Amino acid sequence: MNGLIVYKGKYGATQQYAEWAGEDLGLDVYTTDSLYSARLEQADFVVIASAVYMGKMLVRDWFRKHEAVLRNKKLFLLVVCATPASEGQKRGEFVNASVPVPLLDRMDIFFVPGRLTIGRLSWRDRLILRMGRMMEKDPAKKKAMGQDLDAVKRERLAELVKAVGKYTPSAVAHAQPEQAVRIY
Repeated sequence: MNGLIVYKGKYGATQQYAEWAGEDLGLDVYTTDSLYSARLEQADFVVIASAVYMGKMLVRDWFRKHEAVLRNKKLFLLVVCATPASEGQKRGEFVNASVPVPLLDRMDIFFVPGRLTIGRLSWRDRLILRMGRMMEKDPAKKKAMGQDLDAVKRERLAELVKAVGKYTPSAVAHAQPEQAVRIY
């Protein structure tokens, strides 16, 4: 079967996961802005990777724009966020706020943690984070929101790679990092 990976991120963690998945699965990797419609239509399955920003996935508008084409494909969604598995309801809200309902039945969903480097944030994002910290009541969460976090690890993709690998014979479990991946 013919597949591809498309992603939208903000600070690099989502791109890193998409590149690793592309290497491991032997799939081309595109940004949402660079994927052309004809290529999307040719694909039998699509891996969509997105960062979460302010409670919504960055691919939200892309889903709506391409909903008609995506309805005929097997979909895999990789959500990059800092929300832990223990907050399943909140994770579900991210998906429900971003994915059109008709696509949910066509999709397997995977969550992976991301990266937060406060010094690399835009002034606007630092301000939003600071405001969020001020409103947070849980002292542990408040403290964590003030610290850098880097939980991006290739092995976190294992479940996704296994699930997508059933659809492509070219999947290579944990390809070597020097293997080329095409990013468009």
